[in-house]
Amino acid sequence: MKNPKSAGWKHLIQWTARMHFDNLDSTDDLDLLSHTLQQMHETTIGAAAASEVVGLNVHKRKSKIRLYNITQHAPIKSHVTEKLCRM
Repeated sequence: MKNPKSAGWKHLIQWTARMHFDNLDSTDDLDLLSHTLQQMHETTIGAAAASEVVGLNVHKRKSKIRLYNITQHAPIKSHVTEKLCRM
């Protein structure tokens, strides 16, 4: 298994045995775990790379893509969102 820190993923949440999410509905929302637009890009790209390594695919019909940052109105684009929007 690869070490995420050596792979260049700087903004990972460091978990301990006592930490947990109270609302599991939001555990798959990458934008909730990001503080900046740049961090959201890095998190999305990192999640896509990690899932590709283990063979996971994004379920297109269940996935909701947030394309715009509401406060900045800047488009959030990556190769993952571009690929999903085309399907």
